[in-house]
Amino acid sequence: MKVFYQPQTLQPLKPGEPESASVEDVEFPEELFLELRNALHESQKVLPPTARSFQGWEVGLLERFDGRDLVRSEEHKAEGHDGSDDKLAGVESEE
Repeated sequence: MKVFYQPQTLQPLKPGEPESASVEDVEFPEELFLELRNALHESQKVLPPTARSFQGWEVGLLERFDGRDLVRSEEHKAEGHDGSDDKLAGVESEE
């Protein structure tokens, strides 16, 4: 999945300043933010240099998964697998 992002520091809106309807700010706990930032930066290595940014946005790639992947992961654990061979914790790798 291609992700367009702009890292920012949280700055509260000034009184009377409208919120942007076209961009959504997403806050993450620091540990998750660091992991996400590293994954996005590492994924840029597979992109051509000209595709690593677009109109002021950084571009990165993330693996897409859905709720069914989490269910399969729980089934995998129930079968006695410890998850140490999974690509991401809590998400079953494709074998």
